[in-house]
Amino acid sequence: MMVNGMNGGGHAAMANWALSSVEIGENDHILDIGCGGGANIARLLQRAPKGVVQGIDYSSVSVAKSSKVNAKAIAEAKMLLHIRQDLSLKVIADMLGFGEQASFSRYFKHETGVSPTEFRALE
Repeated sequence: MMVNGMNGGGHAAMANWALSSVEIGENDHILDIGCGGGANIARLLQRAPKGVVQGIDYSSVSVAKSSKVNAKAIAEAKMLLHIRQDLSLKVIADMLGFGEQASFSRYFKHETGVSPTEFRALE
């Protein structure tokens, strides 16, 4: 419950305030160190869509929450890639909340071992 509250509750306003004070370029490489279930990583990806955002956490609860969120995003991406051949990778990336197609493609390949285009070809 605490992680859910941190991701969308009272911590969201504080995180948004803090991030508004930081200059972030679209190509930046960012490391999020802290406690939470990945909400700040999503915020950072929106601000650095062509960059790389990674996160580490000391809490097994937060890591488990992030893993669950990541697995859901990959499952949704696989489903869209499989049944919606008419959608471009850019459209799918936008639907899933990625700022750029390149960010989506890097993330997908990191999680699955194949690019979205390669995944579509396998189906």
